[in-house]
Amino acid sequence: GRDEAGVLRVEAAHDGYWRLPGRVVHRRRWELRPQGLRVIDTVEGRFREAIARFRFAPGLAVRITDERASGGVAGAPISLRWRAHGAREAVVEAGAWHPRFGAAESVEVLALPLAASVLETTFSWG
Repeated sequence: GRDEAGVLRVEAAHDGYWRLPGRVVHRRRWELRPQGLRVIDTVEGRFREAIARFRFAPGLAVRITDERASGGVAGAPISLRWRAHGAREAVVEAGAWHPRFGAAESVEVLALPLAASVLETTFSWG
C-alpha cells in the first residue's frame, strides 16, 4: 500500500525452491516513487547462486557502465538509469517477450548475480 510519503510498496515471496536442499525462499519488494523504482530481492536459506533478472521492453537496450553495477537503458522515451547494490558483475542476456500465444519478440534482460542474500536495484528516470 501507499505510505504517508507517497511511496507505493508491494511485497511478494515464493517458495518454489523450498523442496530443494537449503529450503530457499525468494522475497521481492517494490517501492515506487515519482522519480524511480527500488527493487529489493532477499533470498532466505542456503544457496550457491542466485540471480535477479529484469526484462525490458522490445527495442530497449541495456547498457552497463565501467563500474559493472550500474548503467542505463537506450531507446526509452525518457532517461532511464539503474544501479545495483549487493550484486556481482552485471550481465546483459538475450531473452524473449511473449505478447500473445505463439508469438515471441527478442528483448534484453539485465541479470544481476547476488553477492550475498540481499540485492537492492534502483531504476531512476526523469
